[in-house]
Amino acid sequence: MATCLLLPLNPAAGQSRQLQMSDEYMPRQYTKDHGLPDDEVRNILQTRDGYLWIVTQQGLARFDGKQFVIFDHANSPEIDEDSLLNLAEDRAGNLWIGARDYFLRREGNSFHRLPRRLDRRGHHTPRIVPSRHGGIWASSHGGVAHVTGSNIALLPTGQGWSPADTIFALQEDHDGVLWVGTRAGLHRFDSEQQRFEKSPPASLPRRAPISVTALHRGSEQALWAIFAELDPLLVFNCTNALVGRRTGGQWNAVSPSNAFSFDLSVAASFILQDSRRDVWLSASLQVIHRLHHAQFDVLALPLPHSDDRVLSLHEDHEGNLWMGTGRSGLWRWQPRKLKTYTTREGLPDENAWVVCEAPDGAVWMGTDGGVSRLHENRLETWTTEHGLARDYIRAVAVAADGTVWIGTSSGLNSWRDGQLKHHPFPGEWFEGKIRALLPARDGALWVAAATGLNLLHGEQRTQFTITNGLAHNDVRALLEDREGRLWIGTYGAGLQSYYDGQFKTYSTNDGLSNNFVWALHEDAEGALWVGTASGLNRLRDEQFTVFNTHHELPDNLVNFILEDDLGQLWISHDRGIYRARLAALNDVAEGRATRVQCVSYTTADGLPSDETNGQKSYPAGCKTRDGRLWFPTTRGVAVFDPKLHREELAPPKPVIEQIRATGELVYDLNPRDPFAANQTRTLEQRAGVFQLPAGSGRVLEFDFTANTFVSAEKSRFRCRLLGMGERWIDLGTRREAFFTNLKPGNYRFEVVAANHHGVWQETPAVFAFYLAPFFHETVWFRGGTVAVLLLGAAGVYAWRVRELRRIQRLEQQAALNRERARIAKDLHDGLGADLTQISLLADLAEAEHPAAGSPESRLRNLSAASKQMAQALKDIIWSANPADTTLDGVVAHICQYAETFLNAAQIACRFDVPDDLPSRPLSVTERQNLFLVTKEALSNVARHAQATEVWIRVAIHDATLALAIENNGRGFGNAGVNADSTGRGLPNMRQRMAAVGGELRVEPLPERGTRVSLTLQL
Repeated sequence: MATCLLLPLNPAAGQSRQLQMSDEYMPRQYTKDHGLPDDEVRNILQTRDGYLWIVTQQGLARFDGKQFVIFDHANSPEIDEDSLLNLAEDRAGNLWIGARDYFLRREGNSFHRLPRRLDRRGHHTPRIVPSRHGGIWASSHGGVAHVTGSNIALLPTGQGWSPADTIFALQEDHDGVLWVGTRAGLHRFDSEQQRFEKSPPASLPRRAPISVTALHRGSEQALWAIFAELDPLLVFNCTNALVGRRTGGQWNAVSPSNAFSFDLSVAASFILQDSRRDVWLSASLQVIHRLHHAQFDVLALPLPHSDDRVLSLHEDHEGNLWMGTGRSGLWRWQPRKLKTYTTREGLPDENAWVVCEAPDGAVWMGTDGGVSRLHENRLETWTTEHGLARDYIRAVAVAADGTVWIGTSSGLNSWRDGQLKHHPFPGEWFEGKIRALLPARDGALWVAAATGLNLLHGEQRTQFTITNGLAHNDVRALLEDREGRLWIGTYGAGLQSYYDGQFKTYSTNDGLSNNFVWALHEDAEGALWVGTASGLNRLRDEQFTVFNTHHELPDNLVNFILEDDLGQLWISHDRGIYRARLAALNDVAEGRATRVQCVSYTTADGLPSDETNGQKSYPAGCKTRDGRLWFPTTRGVAVFDPKLHREELAPPKPVIEQIRATGELVYDLNPRDPFAANQTRTLEQRAGVFQLPAGSGRVLEFDFTANTFVSAEKSRFRCRLLGMGERWIDLGTRREAFFTNLKPGNYRFEVVAANHHGVWQETPAVFAFYLAPFFHETVWFRGGTVAVLLLGAAGVYAWRVRELRRIQRLEQQAALNRERARIAKDLHDGLGADLTQISLLADLAEAEHPAAGSPESRLRNLSAASKQMAQALKDIIWSANPADTTLDGVVAHICQYAETFLNAAQIACRFDVPDDLPSRPLSVTERQNLFLVTKEALSNVARHAQATEVWIRVAIHDATLALAIENNGRGFGNAGVNADSTGRGLPNMRQRMAAVGGELRVEPLPERGTRVSLTLQL
């Protein structure tokens, strides 16, 4: 059996401190008026999905920070409201509810009631805790059971266990060992021997308590316990209680005996170690007990009923403490992570304007009621009664020699060694209205007044105004950088630098976001940060980068800028304070990112006011040597310790609560409505994907929430529906999303949430689903339809191809017939006539007819007729030859014919033909008509023109063939171009050209001769 030694850890901790809970925590109360089932809250638990579950006398409630959802017998018949006692969550994420004589397990969105009852005799409240083996450990009267699913297995008690021992506590330690606290002491379960063994500390102080009323598994592998004495007569009156901690196999006492007492008959004993490592202990009336750094505290609670007390305690993921009370409902206690100084702490006025730290560590705060000095937790104040020029303080600065300079709305004061001194400004009263103070490195003092900038060096005063280089007489901010350059923020004239007697001005023309400059800060890397009325600016290498709400900054206005020791800028504005990492801001400035994640603070986080001061006071904030940041507000001064703020570690968890598909509820985490006609439709799941029926995609509605418990109404949401697009949709604070007319297919809905600080949860809540198609939308239907259409199209195509081929054959046959007819016509008109002429000449020669002439003339006639017939035969063969169809071939043939023909007629022939005629093919009709018209024109020249020279000119202009036949003959004379009107030559030539889309023109040449022009579109 393991031996545990109980040793005192802090024997001097016998004295307790009497504190107010509200001094360290901000309370918020929830009662039946806010939606709780009842004001008696028995147990509280936050499950891993972020919901807070509350057991009350009248049922179970679930809370997301915004609304309570009640589960009772009306909507969940498995629940008997008044019998519920405690809560646990097992390793699988199932919620267990312990009742007096049964257990409930919530798996998914349904409850399962275990039919078997545990043995219950006498007064006993069952305890339940999760088991690493699955399910829960549950206590009965005199025994412990392992409960999994619908199975309840009692553990053997073993030696040293009495059935009369009342079980007060159960807990598994970090090693998986089960510990049981009873009236008779502490027991541990030996898993090898399968029995409980009594495990008391080996050495106890005199009259040390023995009963163990509470157990808790804390951080650092520790097991915590409350040891108490039970009054023999009043069994549940626990006195002389002390706290023990077991680490490394050894128990240590961390509070003395008789540190506190409590009554078990009213409430179960509890012990809780929170995330700040404070240990909270069972409460008494109107108070709760705490161990804080080994110091025992008694914290008074503002419970409205004098006989009220804390019944249960739980800490959520955001560090809030939740208390369940007997009569006043549920209380949330939010840790105050910032300190405030208001009139309650001794400030003369809540409207604070400036803060500054002195070399001795004192913090000076200027208000509308005077100036205060905070040193070693002691606050002193100076007003006009002590010699201040005026109580309205707008500037405070501390010189290197410890002199405190105080700027008021009516003059300048200095303080040193407890003495105030007045430094009047000459002129009207408003000339002494001080806006900003800055001690220079050389011992001088810069004073920004409403009418100019002043430099005080001893008794010497130098004033700068718009007449000697100052951009604006009203200066609102001053900074001296590490290079000794003075930076000046003005009221509407931008930013100025002053160095070596020279001013340089930066305005919106240079990239500054706004010419009203309220704040200046030089960061650790030497970049200058400029706060304006509209935008935060970074000036580096003479280049401005502007940050505003487009980069997700909470506000465009900047009242003041501070830099902490963790690489963050803190910005005050008129709606709170926010912080952003310098690295993230620089990433945006360098183009590596497009937005900055900021953490915002408002009155919900303890700020005395959302409105911070600045703009007409300086400095409107300071960083003290301990790293804390001080900001003046309209209701006091707020102090941040950046080390305490890790809000990004606990962003809210989004949860999808309901889904409606075309009006039908298909997914629901809420209790069922007992009066609803149609309950939630059960969806089939395949590999984690929900199957939605056909038609569900007409209107798809998602309802979701974010489990955060501070300013939950300010939570923001983004969502997207993968399968329809990948772009995130910013929903603002809206907690529902709609999608319409979705096509069948696979989808994945994702939603993420941010808390009121603006910290986003990177892991989305997901609902993956498959939207089934209608029959006419299925792949089979569409495939069959496509196949039918393809087959039909193929049939139509085949029929069309057959028809086209038949038409083509008919057209080819018709073309062949036309060509045959043309050849026949040419043979008839050409060779037939020539053969007839030869036959007649032969007959005349044979008959020796006098008209036949001499034998020599007859032979010449026969020879000429034969040659003409041969030429006609060549022409017919050329026009029918498919190998010579291009334009250059046709022109070559025409030229060859013209040369042969004109030489025989003893007419000189000249050609003007381009070398690079296009090889465009001509149809048979085009080349035949072009050749015959040319032939006819040459024939007319030989018969009628009496020419001695012919020019054939060929040219191509804009895809038009121009062929001209010019001669130097006698022309048409007075008859003009209609000289041949009695014959059919010219009309036939024009008809042939018109048949191929061409044109024929006959015109006289300027001096003598005729030109026949043929044009044909190519």
